[in-house]
Amino acid sequence: AMGGREVGGLANMLAAHMEIENPEHRDRVQRFWSAPTVAEKPGLKAVEMFQAVADGRIKALWIMATNPVDSMPDADAVEAAIKACPFVVVSDVLAKTDTVRHAHVRLPAAAWGEKDGSVTNSERRISRQRAFLATPGEARADWWIVAEVAKRMGFAVAFSHPSPANIFAEHAALSAFENDGARDFDIGAYAGVDAETYEELAPFQWPAPSQGTPLWPAGHLPLRGGDQPSSWPSLVVNVAERAPSVELPISPLEGEMAGRPEGGVQAGHSSASTRFFANGNFYTPDGKARFIPIRPVPQTRTNEKFPLVLNTGRVRDHWHTMTRTGKSQRLSQHLAEPFAEIHPADAQHFGIGDADIVRVSTEHGEVLLRALVTARQRPGSVFVPMHWTDQFSARARVDALVAPITDPISGQPASKNVAARVERFAAVAFGFAVLAERPASIDADYWSLARCAAGWRLELALEADRDWPGFAASLFGADAPGETLAYHDVAGGHYRFARFAGSRLTGALYLAPRPVAVSRGWAVEQLSADHADRRGRLAIVAGRPGGNSVDRGAIVCSCFGVGANQIAEAVRGGCVSVEAIGATLHAGTNCGSCRAEIRTIIEARRLHAAE
Repeated sequence: AMGGREVGGLANMLAAHMEIENPEHRDRVQRFWSAPTVAEKPGLKAVEMFQAVADGRIKALWIMATNPVDSMPDADAVEAAIKACPFVVVSDVLAKTDTVRHAHVRLPAAAWGEKDGSVTNSERRISRQRAFLATPGEARADWWIVAEVAKRMGFAVAFSHPSPANIFAEHAALSAFENDGARDFDIGAYAGVDAETYEELAPFQWPAPSQGTPLWPAGHLPLRGGDQPSSWPSLVVNVAERAPSVELPISPLEGEMAGRPEGGVQAGHSSASTRFFANGNFYTPDGKARFIPIRPVPQTRTNEKFPLVLNTGRVRDHWHTMTRTGKSQRLSQHLAEPFAEIHPADAQHFGIGDADIVRVSTEHGEVLLRALVTARQRPGSVFVPMHWTDQFSARARVDALVAPITDPISGQPASKNVAARVERFAAVAFGFAVLAERPASIDADYWSLARCAAGWRLELALEADRDWPGFAASLFGADAPGETLAYHDVAGGHYRFARFAGSRLTGALYLAPRPVAVSRGWAVEQLSADHADRRGRLAIVAGRPGGNSVDRGAIVCSCFGVGANQIAEAVRGGCVSVEAIGATLHAGTNCGSCRAEIRTIIEARRLHAAE
């Protein structure tokens, strides 16, 4: 997002933090690029853009590095708009996403590890990103694809970039063009960077102006009491051979800045004294900050039909729409299916039990999810993660529930405040399966797939009875060779199937009239185990390990594959702190994101012992 703003990647901005609606900025950019025209008013923001696609104002769409069929509010309407658009181009690294399936033209893009360029973080630090993987096949970098299309449209001179270094040098030159300290984003020190220097570029913070350029706007230094600008430490800009060293001005009355050594800090070094607006000066006509008091008025309110507030968000181990993280079995093992968190009081009121399948609906759509009844969710609210798509679940695209209501200035959608209803889904059968191969199709009302170490794990729920042996055969592959073991309790509604190819398990399916109680983590591990003896095969049909086997339980620490049962056992053995668990099991000692969950298990065991 930071880099996108710098290069003008928003509908209401020009490059280098210049503004479309400012005629001086438009003139400056037009002259710098010798452009025949420059937009005079902001373009359409994301929600507006897809509404324009829907009503026919936009007839050609190029989608890059995003998955709007899943990530946009009112996602079903967005998908319908894309399907109806006369010409859709999608640049992506994956052949199958919910958006790619509607493309007329698919362009193979470079993945993150294949990209060469620069990135900017939230502290204004620009760093080189160097590729560590070769770009496969016909895949190309985004800048190369855009430049080649532009050349074929007649703009060969303007887009004749030989490398990312050349683009970065032009970007830096525009940031400094007629700047003289009037604009915040200035990396003019790098305007003449060559390929060799760019390759070795060290991280630095902007602003990094060229030598002699003032770092702050002239005439805007705040006067406080008897302090005069002349009494402040002077600005020093020193351009080194490869990276500039910038000393920022320090006011004697600047809160956190006060008392720090004179001379500031060098670009590329972390220090609180680089706090951007610490001298009280802002890039506005009078140098003063613009604070806008607001009183948010929700445009959607709960009512008798939709009595709960739906909040959408992220989970620990997944990112956006799982196009990357969904490929990782390690990241998928912590939370393997989409869910709806609901408070116990609300669950009781609506007749929902833990692990039931529920239908969450709003005025815009509905999804099917696993119920997670927990007191950490406040009464009257329900939380649903944003990540699951049609690639991994049957009906879990939560943004289909979100209204296309946006902030009037930023265009940000109200994804965290939607009036919703939650109902128990009347399933007659629940299922869990482990499969060596992803099934070609899944004929179930609710299903959710997740990668595991040697294949896939699958959760199921069905609204009507089926021919269960035939259903199992369709999941395992009807024509696949092998031996199938089966257990049927027709009166109780329990069915279990296991398919073996030699001594290798290729699939196991467990069905019951209630959420299936099998050891999921253990069942997943059996896909990579040898099953030559009959006792081991019968254990798979039973869905639980024998007496000498270890059941790790649900995975808590993805880094080291430590399960909840192992942590609980360590607590019983005397580990009463997160640090002690780490010393014993290594859980929580790498990325640390599981430490809160470890602490919860410790506290739960402590309360259980006290009772």
